[in-house]
Amino acid sequence: MSKDRHFHLGRFEPPHWLRDMPHAVAQTFLVTREAIRRVFYEEALTTHAAAIAFYCLLSIGPLILVILSAGGMILQESTGLMDRLKESLTILFPVAQDQMLNQLTSFVSRSRVFGIVGILGLFWSGSRVFASLTTSLNQIWRAEGVRPYWRHRLIAISLVPVLLILLFGLVAASAVYGVLVASSNGAYAPSTPTWLMIGKVTTYVLPLAISWIVFFLLYWFLPARDIMKRSAFIGSTVAALLWQMLKLGFDIYVRNFALMDTVYGTMAGIVLLMFWFYYSSMTFLVGAVVGAADMDRRMTQTNPGVENKA
Repeated sequence: MSKDRHFHLGRFEPPHWLRDMPHAVAQTFLVTREAIRRVFYEEALTTHAAAIAFYCLLSIGPLILVILSAGGMILQESTGLMDRLKESLTILFPVAQDQMLNQLTSFVSRSRVFGIVGILGLFWSGSRVFASLTTSLNQIWRAEGVRPYWRHRLIAISLVPVLLILLFGLVAASAVYGVLVASSNGAYAPSTPTWLMIGKVTTYVLPLAISWIVFFLLYWFLPARDIMKRSAFIGSTVAALLWQMLKLGFDIYVRNFALMDTVYGTMAGIVLLMFWFYYSSMTFLVGAVVGAADMDRRMTQTNPGVENKA
């Protein structure tokens, strides 16, 4: 057994009790052991997760501008909707109605400018997010080369609409389920087996499937090296399961134990969002480490006489 602390799986000699186990169980143990070692001793996951979370947080502002700009352009095209909105503002803010109406009119007239600024800001922050993801995955998957700038940018631009469509599908499915339940008026009670099944699919199965697809695409395409599909599959499966558990745990913590409003006041929402981005990034990187450890094991088994540099 090598005395080198940073051993590779191909050079690791399992103990006698592990050799007596079935092959799949033994290999799972070795991959898990190597992944844990990398997470705590080798990979700078916390630094990479902080960078990803920071740029994700910066993307919120431009995204809000784009959404508001789209709403402003809709109001420009629909005079009836604009009139109803003005009536609502007059009822809600009777004292400051003139100021609110002036602000609304000014915003609607400049919605295209806000949209352009938001798109440019979103493009910059989104490119930084993908750059941070690529740097992290290149280190985790031991990618020696660097893709040309145009190819890296092409991959990022190609993945963005796919990820947005998947995210929109997840949000739309949950929204449609909520609307159907709210408008059923007892005709289709949510307690019936059909509605219970739909609720479980939209609450658990669909988010798990979509998150798995997102993680798999990022693991497979972003690193500047050829990634084994099976290793990307294993890493994305681990990341998707961990992310679902993180969502449940984070929801329980926020609803029952967090005192964000007391500690942070009006900044509580931003702090919670920052924590969510950070822990989600850590989950994403841990799944990548598991996939990379699995691919290292397979490569060293395929070429046992060659030390794996990956």
